[in-house]
Amino acid sequence: MALSDIVNVQISTVSESVSRVGFGVPLILTYHTKDAARVLEFADAPSMLVAGGGPFASSDLAYILASKAFSQNPKPSRVLVGRRVNPTIRTFNLTPRSGTINGETYPLANTDYSVTLSRDGTSATFTHPSGGSPTVATIISGLVALINAGSVKVLATDNTTDMDVEAAATPGGAATAGTPFTISYDRALFEGVDETPVAAGGDLAGEIAAIRNINDEWYGLAGDWWGVTEIEDAAGAIETLYKIHVCASADDGMYDAGVATDPASVLSAANYARTSIFHHPTPETGIAAAHLGKNLPKDPGSITWKFKTLAGITTESYTPAEESALVDKNCERYVEIAGVSITCDGKTSSGEFMDVTRFVDWLKARMEENIFAVLAAADKVPYTDPGAGTIESEVYAVLDEGIAVGGLAATPAYTVSVPLVADVDPVDRANRLLPDVKFNAPLAGAIHATEVTGIITI
Repeated sequence: MALSDIVNVQISTVSESVSRVGFGVPLILTYHTKDAARVLEFADAPSMLVAGGGPFASSDLAYILASKAFSQNPKPSRVLVGRRVNPTIRTFNLTPRSGTINGETYPLANTDYSVTLSRDGTSATFTHPSGGSPTVATIISGLVALINAGSVKVLATDNTTDMDVEAAATPGGAATAGTPFTISYDRALFEGVDETPVAAGGDLAGEIAAIRNINDEWYGLAGDWWGVTEIEDAAGAIETLYKIHVCASADDGMYDAGVATDPASVLSAANYARTSIFHHPTPETGIAAAHLGKNLPKDPGSITWKFKTLAGITTESYTPAEESALVDKNCERYVEIAGVSITCDGKTSSGEFMDVTRFVDWLKARMEENIFAVLAAADKVPYTDPGAGTIESEVYAVLDEGIAVGGLAATPAYTVSVPLVADVDPVDRANRLLPDVKFNAPLAGAIHATEVTGIITI
């Protein structure tokens, strides 16, 4: 007689595990033609370059943005690079300031009016020497002539009172979609607005949806859009998802309290809680990607998105009035305070803190995953008070994890309530639904400012 005839032990293993949502992966979405794949994955910046086996050159925007994410400390373990199918023609409008500003008459006499442009690795500064009493028209016509006769592949158009600069196939040639350009100028002398239209072949919402159908294993989005039209398009798409979006714009209306059509004003008015926008004079250098790269590697709830130093990103200074306008519009800034370069506020366009949005997403996802794992692994969870207790224990476990990572406060203690089975509506019991499982837990928050009062006695 065999032992198994008396005691028969059967052991089965449950090898399937629930897929867990990742909260540390950024997606950099840009137009390029270097690889046919809609989504590429990289573990570091060198592997993106041709010399490292990748498809990109160091001048490609996809590389520039993703490398900013990889340049941070800590940095993401991987970055996804999505390919936009429909390119845009970057269009930037530049207007010399005029009238009386701070007691001075503009345009300023005996002042050089310079614009620096860069595209495809070529950079040049175009300067119109404004001797005597320049006018807006003479500054515009002078700069347009210099730019179109220069070496950078852009087209400058003289509108008499302002000028448009567009990406072009050749210097001064026809405007063309594809690789954008970088533009910088003295904000005291010019006012700039990014007027890039939506791509002719399709909007960003459609591009994002197409990327998600192929690879949805990302949480934070940044890319090659800096004008109000495409920024709002991307923000609207992300608002419907459990993801976040960081963007930036050089639009000078953002720090003007009297302007309500700039990207920051539009996003704030729409109350977008999943998009954070920066003002930055050169957004194409990657401040949005750097911000994601700096913050996503940390556990949700463990950090604030304020006070972060971003490697490879230049700071900007603002007057008190400009600062006030940006704060009122929930617009992020990257500034230097006491010799330290830091991000400010860490908020979304709705005024909510980005770390709260991300932590709540994490809490929701982990609670859903843990409870589902219990239901899927068991032959059944009985509709009894002990069975309901099984669900309750998973809620406790996730809340405890939330305290451990720093997202929830340990005191006051959280509470969890689960209904007695006898009190559940018979219809819900018949449908095998356990309703009214509730919890109340305090966020840990973060200290962003402090006040100290002291008395020194002799």
